[in-house]
Amino acid sequence: MKNIYFETVNGFDLSIVYSVIHRKNHTFEIDPHIHDKCEVYVNLSGDISFMVENKIYPVKRGDVIITRPHEYHHCIYHSDAAHEFYWILFSAQGNETILKPFFERPFGESNLITFNGHDGERLIKLCETLYKSEIQGIEQQLLFWQMMELLNQGNKVNHSETQIHKSEISDALNYIESRLSDAIRITELAHISNVSVNTLERRFYEELNMTPMEYIKKKRLNLAANFLRHGYNVQQAGMESGFNDISYFIRLFKKSYGMTPFQYRKYYRV
Repeated sequence: MKNIYFETVNGFDLSIVYSVIHRKNHTFEIDPHIHDKCEVYVNLSGDISFMVENKIYPVKRGDVIITRPHEYHHCIYHSDAAHEFYWILFSAQGNETILKPFFERPFGESNLITFNGHDGERLIKLCETLYKSEIQGIEQQLLFWQMMELLNQGNKVNHSETQIHKSEISDALNYIESRLSDAIRITELAHISNVSVNTLERRFYEELNMTPMEYIKKKRLNLAANFLRHGYNVQQAGMESGFNDISYFIRLFKKSYGMTPFQYRKYYRV
């Protein structure tokens, strides 16, 4: 006798988007954001990089960026060249143990997956079939799990490898990441980046489409959201994230997340 155990899959929603778009009319992915779903970005073309947390990854056709729920990420344009991609979002709650590419990835490990041979084109074909085909039910599910298996087999690029982009503002990004709860002056960032304040601001805008202080504010909000999910009260989350004015923090958080910190804590607490 051979006994086999099948892990249960909780039902979940999935959306897949195919898009060809240019920098001038690309808004949501330019603005750094987080959400409560798993995301798979598959590059088809374009002169872009992808930022997750404080790491910037150059991508080419067939490369994939994966993000877990609540990871801070966005796309960075380097020119006005057309950007073509597939973008897949799906809920993961209850399926964490079987979504290995997402939830077995150690904290801090690369979000970039590359492929040898023709596997990148195979993944693109699976996306195309899932997007265009009229198939339903179990056939759709099989396509999804084939995609997950390809992601399992892909190359998880280590931070030490040359594929990870050394941005001109990398030192400033790392400094911000390590000092979010402290007061950060733009003169400090310019000093560690060995450039003038004006040059630093220009490079931030070129790479991230925002000023250094706007970036710090968004990162602090992301950190506060993480504290709220782990049970911190509103004042603790705000103070630990570098917001000394809690009223200002609440207004800013609601504007960014569409709900108050208290509502967010109640809804997303782990």
